[in-house]
Amino acid sequence: MSRALIEAMRRAASRTAPSVWAAAGLGFAFFAVPQAARLEPASSLAAWIGTCYAAALCIGSVGIWIGEKPFGSLTARRILLALAFGMAVGSSALTAETSVLPPQDLPGRSFRAAAGAAASDSRRTARGNTLLSLKIASLRAESPGLGAELAWPKGGARILLVSDFEETICAGQAIQALDIKPIDQGQGLFYVSKRDLLVHPPRKGLPSLRAGLRNGFSRGISAVSGKSFPLAQALLLGVKDDLDDGLAELFRSAGCSHILALSGQHLSILCMLVTLALDRIFNVKRYSPYAAAGFALAFTWLAGPSPSLFRACLMALLSLVLARADRRQTGMGTLALTFCLAMAIKPADGRSLSFQLSYAAMAGLILLAPRWETFLWRLPPPVAKALAASLAALCATAPLSIGIFGTLYPGGILSASISGPLVLGFMWSLLATLPLGAAFPFLRPLLAALHESFQDLLLTAMEIGAAVPPIAAQARLPKACALAAIALLGLFVYCYPYMENALHRRRAARKP
Repeated sequence: MSRALIEAMRRAASRTAPSVWAAAGLGFAFFAVPQAARLEPASSLAAWIGTCYAAALCIGSVGIWIGEKPFGSLTARRILLALAFGMAVGSSALTAETSVLPPQDLPGRSFRAAAGAAASDSRRTARGNTLLSLKIASLRAESPGLGAELAWPKGGARILLVSDFEETICAGQAIQALDIKPIDQGQGLFYVSKRDLLVHPPRKGLPSLRAGLRNGFSRGISAVSGKSFPLAQALLLGVKDDLDDGLAELFRSAGCSHILALSGQHLSILCMLVTLALDRIFNVKRYSPYAAAGFALAFTWLAGPSPSLFRACLMALLSLVLARADRRQTGMGTLALTFCLAMAIKPADGRSLSFQLSYAAMAGLILLAPRWETFLWRLPPPVAKALAASLAALCATAPLSIGIFGTLYPGGILSASISGPLVLGFMWSLLATLPLGAAFPFLRPLLAALHESFQDLLLTAMEIGAAVPPIAAQARLPKACALAAIALLGLFVYCYPYMENALHRRRAARKP
């Protein structure tokens, strides 16, 4: 039995893409940081990074040294080299992450003013304020009888500003906060009133073009969407500033908050429309993959590279590059390679919950969605596919939801399954009617009524999911039981085809 288990593990390791092992090493080096290292980054974090580099060097040296004779194949060498590479990238990401953290001397000084540029697009908080990540150029420190200005000409240190400023601030716009008040100075969180916030227009070139395009699309969406404009703008541009608190809470209670955040689902819907247009209308099928990849890049630039949207865009580009290079592709291999590239490009995103939920949901879709579809084979294929995707994503993201929030929303299985076609139709209808509304203004009331009907149907689907009571697990023991139950469920579904095959062979052996 032990030999069979070892042989099965060896075969599974040999079939796993090297990028998966590299992602495992990167994840260990980046996320397994001791709590002491986070509290004392100047000393403990440097020691942890050095330890990871040394371990990567040792593992890589062993991987170079071993050959075919000690282990019988090159599988062990590939695994060790991939792990070493991943640990080195993870340690480098940790080093790069420290450059975008708030300055360590913030708690010891009294700062009164700040200047810099917006690191990303501003977003609206639940209380209606504007939250902005400011890439610091200078900070003005004042104390009785003494004033000083600290400058970061090439640094990437950031602070967070909360303001009652109503307008959207785009990434790259120059900001001057003339009077800031600390909320949590140790975490780099400050408040500034709108009368003390000076926002400069976007720079000429791409920033100005992006701001103009976003404003133009927003006006076009408003003309054809009517009362559904806040939801339509969130689905197409990722701008949720105009969403009503009750509507956002309904999506949250239904377990479908991901619908309001631009992700791979929205990007795939839009790229699918581009591909269908080129294939069916213009009959240029060979150019459709390149057009879809170009559209994914343009849309990510226009909407803003949020972690989930950046992941989807990178996966689309990597899939195209690997297909053109005639390299064998696996879903997990592409996802792992995307993870490594994303952490190398934007290491600060790795700590965000949206980043972790996005990759967990995608891994669940790759690993568990086909198994759930096999398990639900008695249902009609469209229903089975929709339910399988919802169940797979829920199983993969449940550990994060329960571990952080202590709550799980099972109603999201129904709401996400029902809302998938509705979101598809809503987004396609919006894109198709934008030129119609611009060319024929008299059609705008009819188009607005159409999109308001889409919103009503989508909200009905959310109400169905919100009617299912959530599962609360706040204490440690209920959390452990819930996590164990979800893990066992995922393991059962994953092993279900093998169990069916074993039972079928046993029944066949009993027949004369």
